[in-house]
Amino acid sequence: MENHFTIEERIQFLISKLRKQVKPIHRDNALRLSADTLEQVETIADIATKAHYLNELAIACIEIKLADKCLEILDRALETTQAIPTRITKVTELIKIGSMYVKLGIEDRGLDLLDRALQLAKTLEDVDERDYALSDLVSACEDIGYNTLAISIAKLV
Repeated sequence: MENHFTIEERIQFLISKLRKQVKPIHRDNALRLSADTLEQVETIADIATKAHYLNELAIACIEIKLADKCLEILDRALETTQAIPTRITKVTELIKIGSMYVKLGIEDRGLDLLDRALQLAKTLEDVDERDYALSDLVSACEDIGYNTLAISIAKLV
């Protein structure tokens, strides 16, 4: 029987499967699954889609406490995000990456990325896109406990 799943469906399935590997005894399997998923993600041609799935994979790795693997994936996600031509998409991915670095305890790098996202969001000409990006940034700051920063960004909306 032929496999009729798209690459994106396959990646979503692997990430879902990875999120279930929460016990320490599942660590080897989780590492294997994350490597397999990363390999699949690397085959995606569209840069924005690749960045999205790298971030989804990194989030899954944080959830199951694979910090080292998460850092490896975040580095790739950041590299990929730099090449995204659409500014709103780049802002969205930078916000995800920055907040994940903060969650991993690498606050300086995370805050730097969040600041880059903020500066880029401020340059968006479409008011709806700018407000969406700023609102997304506010939510991310609240999520990582930077409520004062969230309030100051919210005033820009």
